[in-house]
Amino acid sequence: MTTHIQMTFVPNANQDQRFFMFLTDEEDNIATNFRLLNVIEYHPLLNESLNNYTQEADLSIQLNQRNQTVHGCYVPMDSVFNLMIDPRINQQVPPFRLGSTLLFLKEISAALHILAENGQFFPFMYHVDKYEETYYFSHWLPNMKLIIESKLLEKWKQELPNLVLTLGTEWNTDQGLNLLITLWMDHLVRSQIHVSNLPFLDNWSQFDHETPLAHWYENLSHFNDRPFFIANHESDVRKLEQYEHDIHDWTEDLLHAQSPDMIHDLISFRSYYIEPKYTPEKIELHLDPMNPDQPFHSETRWSCQIMISGYQQNERKKISIIDFINKSHQALEWFGSKLYRVSDLIPYSLFNIHQTTSSSIVVSPDEVIQLYQGTSFLLSHDIAIHLPEWLNITESNSDIDVQLELEAGDSLFGLSSLINYNWRISVGNINLTAAEFKQLVKQKQPFIKRGNEWIHLPLDKLINAYDSFDETSSVLGQQPKLADALRLQTIAKRKSKKNPMSINTTQSLDEYFAGLLKKPNKNIPIPKGFTGKLRPYQKRGYTWLSNLRDKQVGGCLADDMGLGKTIQAISYITHTLELKQKDHNTTLIICPTSLLANWKREFQNFAPDLTIYVHHGPNRYPAKSIDRYLKDVDVLITSYTIFTRESEELEHYTWASVILDEGQAIKNPNTKKSRAMRRIKADHRIILTGTPMENRLEELWSIMEFLNPGYLGPLQKFREAFVRPIEKRQDKQKSKMLTKMIQPFLLRREKTDQSIIQDLPDKIETKETCLLNKTQASLYQSIVDELAHRVITTEGIERKGLILSTLTKLKQVCDHPLLLSNEDLNLDESGKIKRFLDILEPIFEHREKTLVFTQYVRMGHILENCIKKHYSDATVLFLHGSLTAEKRQALIESFRSDQSGKTVFILSLKAGGVGLNLTEATHVIHFDRWWNPAVEEQATDRAYRIGQHKNVHVYKLMCEGTLEQRIDELIEKKKNLTNQIIGNGEGWLTELDDKEIYELVRLRERVF
Repeated sequence: MTTHIQMTFVPNANQDQRFFMFLTDEEDNIATNFRLLNVIEYHPLLNESLNNYTQEADLSIQLNQRNQTVHGCYVPMDSVFNLMIDPRINQQVPPFRLGSTLLFLKEISAALHILAENGQFFPFMYHVDKYEETYYFSHWLPNMKLIIESKLLEKWKQELPNLVLTLGTEWNTDQGLNLLITLWMDHLVRSQIHVSNLPFLDNWSQFDHETPLAHWYENLSHFNDRPFFIANHESDVRKLEQYEHDIHDWTEDLLHAQSPDMIHDLISFRSYYIEPKYTPEKIELHLDPMNPDQPFHSETRWSCQIMISGYQQNERKKISIIDFINKSHQALEWFGSKLYRVSDLIPYSLFNIHQTTSSSIVVSPDEVIQLYQGTSFLLSHDIAIHLPEWLNITESNSDIDVQLELEAGDSLFGLSSLINYNWRISVGNINLTAAEFKQLVKQKQPFIKRGNEWIHLPLDKLINAYDSFDETSSVLGQQPKLADALRLQTIAKRKSKKNPMSINTTQSLDEYFAGLLKKPNKNIPIPKGFTGKLRPYQKRGYTWLSNLRDKQVGGCLADDMGLGKTIQAISYITHTLELKQKDHNTTLIICPTSLLANWKREFQNFAPDLTIYVHHGPNRYPAKSIDRYLKDVDVLITSYTIFTRESEELEHYTWASVILDEGQAIKNPNTKKSRAMRRIKADHRIILTGTPMENRLEELWSIMEFLNPGYLGPLQKFREAFVRPIEKRQDKQKSKMLTKMIQPFLLRREKTDQSIIQDLPDKIETKETCLLNKTQASLYQSIVDELAHRVITTEGIERKGLILSTLTKLKQVCDHPLLLSNEDLNLDESGKIKRFLDILEPIFEHREKTLVFTQYVRMGHILENCIKKHYSDATVLFLHGSLTAEKRQALIESFRSDQSGKTVFILSLKAGGVGLNLTEATHVIHFDRWWNPAVEEQATDRAYRIGQHKNVHVYKLMCEGTLEQRIDELIEKKKNLTNQIIGNGEGWLTELDDKEIYELVRLRERVF
């Protein structure tokens, strides 16, 4: 038995799906032996054309003189058209055949296809007057003249199958056929043809976007049946009447005498479905979770149904968003304007709702939360948010309280001791675990369930409180130690609205922290074995070191150079030995080689009863068996060089204390020396240095890592947390935080502080400007020219090496050409030498002693020879790094005792710039400039220190118009009063660009 596939045109159906497909038998009775969707799936062409675009439904149609309900499906108009013009439509697929309706529609679609392909269609404008308003529509009409004059319309009327039109009682057959042709053609053009490319529309597209005519033009390319404009003002009506008249005149040649009937039927059709004016009041978003058990879970999706509430004929009425925006172009504009005013809160998909056929969208929990939290603001902009009544939400806008409770573990043996902690977090009477708090903030989730209620927490307050919580958690880590708790105590901010976190500690921790954070109020009595006298500030320093030992933490005594760090350390050592009268381990002191004899002499002066052993020279004890020789030794003194070389043999021994003198020697954390120092086993660690940080913050980390391993965290984390923010961004907050963290372990007093010392004389500093001579200037310029030529072609490490080597050469030229040449030059062939001799002359006349610092050993020899040449009766001494400790000490004693009246002590900056006490000198000359003012000050303080009773004159020589003067300017700009960060030694200079490098080194005016 053959089954026929039928199609009927339903004009009052959905604007897109106006065709309804169903099945009949050979006698046009309803076929019930097949389900239509199964047929579509079975039929190759139907499956390909319609399978994804059908909508199952029932339809009442006139069948065999009576109304019958037929089951089938609605099909889009463009899908039907594509199906009809497909050549495969003629292929038979038994037991199915094309019904009479499909064959009829196939003929109409073929005609419309020809018209469309040949451009036989035109845009049209018409209006409907109803409910005291004028509704204007756009439409694409076929060339009616061709359809009528070709007798096609007459033929179709004669051959019209009974089932091809389902019109209801509103329309007769002729009207139905007219609507089939005009509505299908309109839809065909909108769906199949790029309207904006049509040349005859060019004139219309130029109108202002806000004019009614522009709306008509825009409406021609949209899929909708709504009017493009509703006019209720006389002026708008007059304008549109003129537009309509112009368009009719333009299309007159395409019309036929019978065309008005088709247009009239179209206008009647539109008029029939126009409802009374609807006045929108607000947008309603009805939200409903698809997973009611976990509505705010990140994977739960919500349905959001969009309704419009308003008035129609004085009655309140709600309609779907699709029904609303289909009413008119103005309706869509009203909807869009409401959304754009609050666009930051609205889900993006809501803006595209007019492009769909659904009145609901799917939104995420984040979007729901955003809508909910903006409820009041949205309502003030006529957008109402509705949640399901069963979703019980309670508001909580209370302040957040975050408390960290710290308590000591089983014992307090030092900063590495483990501690216990517990978080107490609450919002009003709602308690949160740390995990809940973290999850809420990370997911930006303000809802939490308690019982049958969902509590809406103040997310902004949660986020504000989380910063402190997260920073504190990162400090504590997985296994918090006492050091972590101490860091928190030092940087803890006072509780406030901006910082709702507080730290609570047990009594034992309070007492421990108080002992560290507050300097001792009472001084410890001076030990009996100490024979010297301590000034008040020195007593406090010695007491502070002893207190740190009791707390089992290391400390850095960073007093200004010359304030007596050595005797404070000796008094501390004497005190610890007296506490442990027997069975004590030896104290280890490590210092520069030049200070070995000084330490020994100071012990002899201030603690003569202690047994001192200097581990130096070829006859020193073997390191592997050092234990056997230390039983009766109180203090072992050695140099950094010796200890680093023997560190593996010595690291098995546990020292009573280890003291690093001039501790800046371990400023580079990655050197073999620094690593060797950190491996030392000792009950207590101390560093003595006047410059705990010379150039970089990493130096401070290296010192603290030796004193209290792990306190400042791993080096990489320290760089991220402090070095980059402070050195690169000058972050003052981070700088303050770091200062607070290290304060308990660093004690620094300065000579300029009158409360520390009142009897120190003045220090007079002058910068002496020198002029290059012609030889120097010529050599200097040649080096600059070579750099300018080579620097533009080098990069990376090679570029840095080139810059640093050039800077060294230029500094040496400023000192003396002999540093770069082996030629037989005159010793006086230097402008700086000339100024140096001028300075020496009055000093010699007053029979005063002078220290001269240079960073180049060869320059030291040149100065030595030059002074002897001009002052044959002068005593000239030269201390440098290649001398043995014995020879260095002999030079120091000779300088102190010399009475010739013309005494000059030349010292290389590295060998003689630290640790020496040379208060016999009242003049200090820095012959060449170092990159770091802290190093120069340290060298100056060989003379300007306790024991100096005369004013000290300091001269800093630099050549005018050269690199030296420019470096001095840059250093002055880069000085930081708190930490003296001036970059990575000379390294910061290598980061300058080519132009900056040239500006740095070029010769300026008046250089000779």
